Amino acid sequence: MRRAGLLLLWLALGLPGCLTQPPPAEREIVLDDAQKLQKINRIYNRAKAKMFPEVEDLTPSQAHTLMTNAKAVIVDVRTPQEREVSMIANAITKDEYESSREAYSDMLVIPYCTIGPRSGKYAKKLMERGIAVKNMRGAALGWAHTGLAFEQRGTPTKKVHVFGDAWSLLPEGYSAVR
Repeated sequence: MRRAGLLLLWLALGLPGCLTQPPPAEREIVLDDAQKLQKINRIYNRAKAKMFPEVEDLTPSQAHTLMTNAKAVIVDVRTPQEREVSMIANAITKDEYESSREAYSDMLVIPYCTIGPRSGKYAKKLMERGIAVKNMRGAALGWAHTGLAFEQRGTPTKKVHVFGDAWSLLPEGYSAVR
């Protein structure tokens, strides 16, 4: 009888809830890499439509090919804290670009940020100054989904700075740093 009373008390206090799944709103939704890339593209497309519709873009693969063939310079417009985690290999910072723009005058400028809005706004400003520029679709997250290289002070890394869980859309094998 005493056991039955304890069981009823346990049930009444809701302790079995710890053995069940949380309500749908509290469950973590796990996306596979294809779903993450779709979400990146949705976020990018919305930002482009609102903030920089006139700016042409290209894929990370296209950007990589142009950079490899010395026809483009990739410019990181993220904050110093973000760049401290990693940068696209062989990219330069916005400050480096701005201080020596003439050295890149015959090259396409391809800015990037985490997902594309900040670099798109910067690309728009460059375009208005008559500079040949295209924004990188999906930016650093798109670059990671393509499997291209990042560096941290010259050393290869799979760490990428993101702003929080909503932006943590890196593919399997990469680490998000907030």
